[in-house]
Formats: sequence, structure tokens, C-alpha cells
Amino acid sequence: MSQNAQNILAKAGLRKTNARIEIIAFMDNQEGALALADLERSLLHLADRATLYRTLKSFEEAGVVHKVVDPSGVLRYALCQESCHTDEAHQHAHAHFSCTSCGKMICLEELDLPAMILPEGFLAEEAQLVFTGWCKNCR
Repeated sequence: MSQNAQNILAKAGLRKTNARIEIIAFMDNQEGALALADLERSLLHLADRATLYRTLKSFEEAGVVHKVVDPSGVLRYALCQESCHTDEAHQHAHAHFSCTSCGKMICLEELDLPAMILPEGFLAEEAQLVFTGWCKNCR
């Protein structure tokens, strides 16, 4: 079993079930954010679509994964990295890159995003910045 997956679950305060460990280990071995359909194809032996969705939702609530919508409107999930966690709160304000050739959605955590100041009275709950183009492998 994946020790990294077990550590992630322990840190998030989630039970260490075999399915959760396998889902995290699978996501950890993939490059980029995955759609529910990607997980379903690869992990159907573990759980049905509804169970996978509920598991991802609990991971999101616990700060294990974050979600991003790709240019075609598909919701994708990526494991959160250490940079998602600060002393104040969990945040994942980073850009993503969507390759128009291979379809991969990659987190660009090394990019510093400028602080955005909203007009008075507005409260942002989430922000997404997605670049599209050709990734380094397809270029």
C-alpha cells in the first residue's frame, strides 16, 4: 500500500480505507488533473461512479484534492500539494494549463498569481486561471 496515500489521509483526518488509498495512489502517479471519467475507467474495480464522486467530494472538503474546470467544461480533480496549505487556510490559487493536443490539465503551482482586489461588497469563494495551448510534450 502507498505510504504517501496513507500519510495524506492521516494528515487530512480521513479514515484509511483501501479504496481511498488506491484512489490517492492512482492520482499521485498521474500527471495533471483527472476527470471523474478517467478515474472511473481506471478504478472501476474499486467503486462505482457515485462512490468515486462522493470520495472525491470528501477529499475536496478535507483539502486533499482541488477541482478545476477545463476549457470543454469538464470538472477535473488534482491532488493538492504542500503549497496549497498555508498557516491561515487551505488555498489553491494557482494557474492551470490545458493542452489542446493531448488534453492534459497540468497545475502550474510555480507561477505567482497577482493579488486580485474585488469591488466592495464582492466575496470570492474560488478563482480559476486556465491557460490553453500546447504542452511541452506535444509542442
